[in-house]
Amino acid sequence: MRIEQIIKFRGFYDSGHMANIEDEIESYFDGDFEKINNLNIDYKKLYEEYSKALINKFNDFITEDYEININIEFVELLSPRFYNYSTDQLSVRCDNRLSKLYIKLIKDDRFIEYIKELTNIRDGYIPFYKYSDFEKSFYKWDNIQKSILLDFVVAEFENIMWCEFVEFDLYSIENWFNS
Repeated sequence: MRIEQIIKFRGFYDSGHMANIEDEIESYFDGDFEKINNLNIDYKKLYEEYSKALINKFNDFITEDYEININIEFVELLSPRFYNYSTDQLSVRCDNRLSKLYIKLIKDDRFIEYIKELTNIRDGYIPFYKYSDFEKSFYKWDNIQKSILLDFVVAEFENIMWCEFVEFDLYSIENWFNS
C-alpha cells in the first residue's frame, strides 16, 4: 500500500537549491549573463525537474545511511502563492517500508530528542501529540506522525547534503524555456 506524504524542505526561494540551479544555468551558458538575463525560463518545469532529482538523492541517502529502500516517489511540487508565510513542499508517495525506517529511528537518540521536543509543553505551545503517541506501534500512527518521521529524516538529509549539488538534467534545458 502506498501512502501520500508531504515533505517539507528548504524550498527554492532564497535557498541553496536555487543557488545550485543558478550556478548550473551560469555554467551551461559559460557565464554569458546577457544570454542568461534574456532567458524566459519556465521555473515551474525547472523546479519540478530539480525536485524529482532531489527525491532521487533523498532515496539514495535513506538507502545508504539507514540501509532501507523505501522507494519514495515524487508526485508534485507544492509552491505557496507568497513565500512570506511558508515555502515549497514536495508531495510524495512511499510504501509501507516506511515502518522499517521507524524501527531504525526509534532507537536513535537524536530522533527521540526530536520527538520529545515536539511533544514538550512550554510557554505559548501546547503540542497536539503526547510523547506516548509516538511509542505506539507504527501501524497505529496517523499520516501526520508519519510526516514527522519524514521531517526528521529530511532535516538530517539537508544538514548533511546541504553543500552538495543535486544533479539534474539541465541538458533538457530547452524544455524549461518559453519561446
